Order: sequence, then structure tokens, then C-alpha cells
Amino acid sequence: MNLSDSALAAEYGAIFDRRGSLYHQAMARAPLARDSEFAQLFAHRPLTAHERLIDVPSGGGYLGQFLQRSQPDTPVQLFNLDFSPGFGPTPQIVDPYGVWPLDSGCADRVVCLAATHHIQHLEKLLDNMRQVLRPGGLLHVADVRPDSGMATFLDTFVNRHTSTGHCGSYRDFERLSWPSWLEILAVQTRPCPWRFDTVQQMLLFCHSLFGLEQEGFDGLEEVLHSHVGVRESEAGVELLWELSYCDALVIG
Repeated sequence: MNLSDSALAAEYGAIFDRRGSLYHQAMARAPLARDSEFAQLFAHRPLTAHERLIDVPSGGGYLGQFLQRSQPDTPVQLFNLDFSPGFGPTPQIVDPYGVWPLDSGCADRVVCLAATHHIQHLEKLLDNMRQVLRPGGLLHVADVRPDSGMATFLDTFVNRHTSTGHCGSYRDFERLSWPSWLEILAVQTRPCPWRFDTVQQMLLFCHSLFGLEQEGFDGLEEVLHSHVGVRESEAGVELLWELSYCDALVIG
């Protein structure tokens, strides 16, 4: 797939200017729900102390909160950048395709989690990431796979029941023509289940995170079972989310 193949996808900023606050409310109510998703970013290349990270787009600073909980003895320098002010005052707002107010080569790693399907011109975003990554730095990109149950859920049910609609530009990271300055180290589909205490907590979280309208609550549990998968046990409830994770090295 071509990097700029965007179909009808709306841009990240336009979407989260309108429903970023609902997304943030969901993350505030269940801040541990997506910890597995964040943990998988560094599963094969763990962080070391004093690394400089850029999280972009960072939403309400959720990666930073996860790192404080999970790795308090591995201090890192984290810069939160976002493309929309809709989440609140936490991140610095930048243009995904414009000049970022950071020094060239200032970062050891750049993280882009669950956002590229809302970016129409990925090659331009990657160019900005190249400017801030040092030679030998790492890029971690993760997102929903094309033709997955998650993509179907987002582009059918969420698309019907949110005011912004949802039509994602999902990329196959294994077949993508990555720029020559990146060496792809691994592309893997990794399970990252979202964890909740109860089914009701899961439903309320998803309803707010995806900015669903009131009628979107009806049928939500059924469609999550059918497209994503739900597992219940004495320990709680898991929504069987998974993402494609790409780890890449800056070589030039």
C-alpha cells in the first residue's frame, strides 16, 4: 500500500478537536485498562534509564502515566506532542506535517500508538519523526491491522454511531514501503487486551473512548463479542484487542 493512500479518512486533528474530551474521560475513568497496549511497545526492546522519548500524538499523556506506574525506577525524559487540543492542556500541539519546535536528533525513541489510521500523509509525518530521531534511534509504531475485527468494528459500528464518523486508513506494516532511512527490525501482531473489572465498565469505557452517541450503547456488547472478542473470568473482563507493532531503527 502506498504511504499516502488515504481513502476517505478524516484527519486526526479534525476528529479529536470534537471528541477528544470524551476519549480523555474514558481514560481517566479506567486508566489501567490499556496498560497491555502500552507495555507491548517496548516488549522486545525495553527502555533504559534517561532515554529521551517523544510520544506523538500523545492524547492526554497516557504513555507517560503508564511509564510512571510500571517503571518508576527507569526515569526517562518524555515529550508529549499532539495534533489536537481536544484532550486538554497536557500535550504541546503541533502540526503533523509542519515544523516541530524540537532540536534535530534530540530523541532516542519516537512512539506513535494507535494513530496512523487517522493520518492521511504518513510519509510527511515520518519525515518529521526523522528530524527529531538521532541516528541509531528507535521508532515504535502500532496500529490496527487492515481487515481485522477491530478495523471492522471501527469502520462499521463506530462509524455509524459517532458524530465524526470513522473511516480509517489502515496500513499493512509488513507490506508498507517504509523510507530508506529506516531499518525494520520487527513487525508483529501482538495481543494487548483491554482489562476491566466488569462488563459494564468495559461498555462505558468504549462508549466514551470512541465518542459514541447515546443509541450507540445499544448493541455495543454484542458487536464487541462478535468483532473483537470478550473473555470473562473471576479476575475480570478482557476485551481481546490486538495491534500490529512495528519496531524500526534509524540508519541514515
